[in-house]
Amino acid sequence: MPRFLLLAVAVAATGLVVPAAAGAATIRGINPVFVSGKPECKDLGMTSAIQAKFDQPVNGVTDGRVTLILSSSDVTWYVLNNEDVDAVIIKGGSGANVYRYPGGDFSDVGLTTPLNKGGQPAALGYVTVCYTP
Repeated sequence: MPRFLLLAVAVAATGLVVPAAAGAATIRGINPVFVSGKPECKDLGMTSAIQAKFDQPVNGVTDGRVTLILSSSDVTWYVLNNEDVDAVIIKGGSGANVYRYPGGDFSDVGLTTPLNKGGQPAALGYVTVCYTP
């Protein structure tokens, strides 16, 4: 994980993050599922999940468990300790792209908002990270 973390930070800092097309799989091969409205972890059937919600997130924001790196086209996230992330919700427009991580994960790159009516990724509204204790 430390090697990936250094790579992700270096790539993001230099602006070389390759934008992923909205709806495309992430670097971990996770395909998003569109959910309309404003979904939360409990809406995904994760009743015992801990939810970290970042409203109007900025690059480098953290809650002490997870850090977000934002580019103009996608979101990268990584955990700061041994937390397992089960899902990440990327809200934009009339719904959200939900990325589920079977078995949990520690990082991912290339998460995007859903497409808007013009066929472009919608503006980022919030990012929610779901952990299961």
